[in-house]
Amino acid sequence: GHTASSLHALKLMLSSTVGRIDSTDSDTVIHKRPGVDAFLDDCFAFCAAVAVWTHAGSDWARHVTEHVLLDADGQRRPWDFVWSNERAAPCRKHVEKLSDAYAKCAWIKPLQKVWR
Repeated sequence: GHTASSLHALKLMLSSTVGRIDSTDSDTVIHKRPGVDAFLDDCFAFCAAVAVWTHAGSDWARHVTEHVLLDADGQRRPWDFVWSNERAAPCRKHVEKLSDAYAKCAWIKPLQKVWR
């Protein structure tokens, strides 16, 4: 659990936290990063809030947080929130490609949403 002296909040991205994902037509295998379980143990021990916000869909976010990134007892960790791409916002940004410049729509995760 969180310690009484915890002051920091941490928002994780699943793609950076989980590790490598191998997919075929019939199966998906998730290879957790070495040390990810100990890292998450420390996050939950020393941060006031630990959450996930991913560009992936809600089904994937739920699967990873409920079946892959479990605590040492095999239980779901007490995430403060698990948000998916449904919480992202479209943003027009200027992107340069070779000598061409064009506007591209990108999806961003505005952090002000976290404190609402």
